[in-house]
Amino acid sequence: MEEFARRCGVSESYLSQLERGRSVPSFIVLSRLASVLDVDVTYFTAVERVARELDDELGGFLETLALPRTTWGEIFELSMEARGAILDALREVVSAKLDARSAVQEAESFILEHGVEASIPVLLSTINRAGLSAADYFRGLTQLEELPGDRLIVSNQLSVLPAAQKFDHLQIYRATFGTEPDNPLLLKWWIKAQQSAFAESLRASESRVIYARTRIEQYLLTGRWENGIVVEPETVATHVRATNGLLRGADRYHVGLADTAPITFFVKGTAGVLVRAADSAEGTDGGSPRIGLRFSGPEVTRRFREYFDQLWGAISAGHKDPVAVADWFESRLPGVEDPQRRG
Repeated sequence: MEEFARRCGVSESYLSQLERGRSVPSFIVLSRLASVLDVDVTYFTAVERVARELDDELGGFLETLALPRTTWGEIFELSMEARGAILDALREVVSAKLDARSAVQEAESFILEHGVEASIPVLLSTINRAGLSAADYFRGLTQLEELPGDRLIVSNQLSVLPAAQKFDHLQIYRATFGTEPDNPLLLKWWIKAQQSAFAESLRASESRVIYARTRIEQYLLTGRWENGIVVEPETVATHVRATNGLLRGADRYHVGLADTAPITFFVKGTAGVLVRAADSAEGTDGGSPRIGLRFSGPEVTRRFREYFDQLWGAISAGHKDPVAVADWFESRLPGVEDPQRRG
């Protein structure tokens, strides 16, 4: 830079100002720059046009991101090369997010028109295309759990929240999502926040959970979770005892056993819905697994509540009676005989 400035007959600081667009060069200075660079003077008008177009597009992205305009000045004072690098990154990240948002909006419209059950293929396709990452899904789960309202859940796995202190949550995260958490310490905080919110929900509101019976039975008998993870028998037994403690002692906690669950979801009051495929789906780029979708509109939330009530109503009384369900859980533990199996 020093040698270039000397050959152009200007100071380094002045060159820096030119680069950042904070000073307008005279024709004489432009001629010197062109001579040193061995280009025509018109080259600079083309560069100016490119810089103006770059800044216009960059400003559009900053507007989309709702970045306060008071911070824009620092960005536009960067060199053209640095601004270009920021723009390239924003094109990749923001465009992907906008595409994902559009896909979720299309799925929501389909649900509102056709209902949840008819929308399951669309939901699964949208998850595969534009679903949340594991970290975003788990963060959303924590946020939703902390909001007021009753809990409606359809799941393939027995909730760990009643016995959270007994589990290796890194192992469960890997088993559930098939990937590593970005921040294990943050994962611990999320679990604690979910536990606290879960306890508060049971004090104030009802919780109804529908479990896929065959998947739960597999876990109770063998300890098999997902993605090859096997939970120790002692931990499974503790898990069942903690769950049964709620079934037999908490008036607001109810569990129903259904045959299958093509999708799983969590509705919290009227605050929103988190939807997940029965099994994790890989992203279309072969990268991080796509886990689920989040909806926050009141109408789509109402549709999921209606669908849950439909599923709950189809479960026989014996498969959602708290004592009968607790007995069934215990009977599936290895070494415990199920009275219903005799004869």
